[in-house]
Amino acid sequence: MKMYIAAFAALLVVAAGCAKAGSTATATTSSATSQTMVQTTQPAQAAAGDGPPTQNGVYIVNGICFGEGGCPWKHWRSSEPTPVYQASDASSPVMANVAPGAWVETIEGQLRFVPRRGVVLTADQGLEVGDVIYLLESSGEGDFTIWRHGKSMDWHWPDDFDQNPTVRWDAPAPDTPTSGWWVHVKLADGRTGWLHEPRFECMGPIAGDEGCRG
Repeated sequence: MKMYIAAFAALLVVAAGCAKAGSTATATTSSATSQTMVQTTQPAQAAAGDGPPTQNGVYIVNGICFGEGGCPWKHWRSSEPTPVYQASDASSPVMANVAPGAWVETIEGQLRFVPRRGVVLTADQGLEVGDVIYLLESSGEGDFTIWRHGKSMDWHWPDDFDQNPTVRWDAPAPDTPTSGWWVHVKLADGRTGWLHEPRFECMGPIAGDEGCRG
């Protein structure tokens, strides 16, 4: 069965809505969850905090796979023509194209995105009013990792966030050519490259994915 992966900004990323007082409510999504954010058109006013470690402003989560069951199969079968990039960067050269039915060997998945900055409005879950935080990856069911005061911590999206927002989020930063889900793979000829938001068979243990192998 084909697995279709929603682009994070793929992650996490943004669907639109409306909110009061000229703010825009945006939804941050991942493969497992979708929640609503309150954003301002101007950066939230608060003392600058130490942001999470990034590469050129992009945060990287290693070992990520959006296939059902956590992608137990090491070899994936292409379901459509798929470009293979030389680097995990959409502006890098396309080194090959995987034909439908061809196999690749997966090495590692990475989720890359620009962390979203927010300022805490209500003390809750160990956060204090005025704290500068950054929204990182989702672990599903409304649970996220955030960055605060130089370290990561778990944070649960409040069920009543729409009525009682506890964080004022900055407007989302634009994606970069390296944003999204990337998978490092080895091709049949031994070369290695990167897939961007791949849609392959054998990404998870689903009925219909016959012939899959580790």
